Amino acid sequence: MDYSVYQEIEIGPISVKKLMYMPTIERFNKWVGIVEKQPWFEGFGFIITGSFINHIRKDIVSWPTWDIDIILVSDNRKNLPQIRTALINCVNVALNDCDFFMDVYYERDRYTTELNKTLENRDEQFYYNGLEGEKTPRFHKLVINFANGIKKNGKVVTRWGEGEKLMENLYGRRLWFPSTKQVGRIRKKQLYGRPMFLEEYKEKYYNKEL
Repeated sequence: MDYSVYQEIEIGPISVKKLMYMPTIERFNKWVGIVEKQPWFEGFGFIITGSFINHIRKDIVSWPTWDIDIILVSDNRKNLPQIRTALINCVNVALNDCDFFMDVYYERDRYTTELNKTLENRDEQFYYNGLEGEKTPRFHKLVINFANGIKKNGKVVTRWGEGEKLMENLYGRRLWFPSTKQVGRIRKKQLYGRPMFLEEYKEKYYNKEL
């Protein structure tokens, strides 16, 4: 069943007022089909992360989610205006053409499966294997995004802080992981699937019966 709610969303230069839907495989396939054909996406790739992975692979328990988390990647030859254009347009397509919310940032040095696997094994194991003891290991990532926060229905629901302004509507910032929400889930044994590159998604899941 398609669940929707009317929302007024403001994020950076983007503002929409419309019915927004929980993301589905069908809506995500539509987003992939649109984005891949755009000239501004050439030379970029992305990694699917967060709880929507569980809805794709269906190999561990999933829970309802209202967004899809994406890490935009490239081979580091992209300049800042190109990164900004891609980040903003990825979210624009999700909101205006596919009717779901997407949380996206750009991350350097993660653009191959080998580089990604290093980060998975070094910092992120507890997302996939759970936490032991009372201590929660924390790590930070240097990322680039195009807004300081997200506002829904006039209320700030996410605030990343000022960060370093690289240019208009583009910020470099340090994000700390895991979030309080993620720790709560992990300690309740709600684990996350490992990140998935666009290439794996296209090969195994894109426009296929799941």
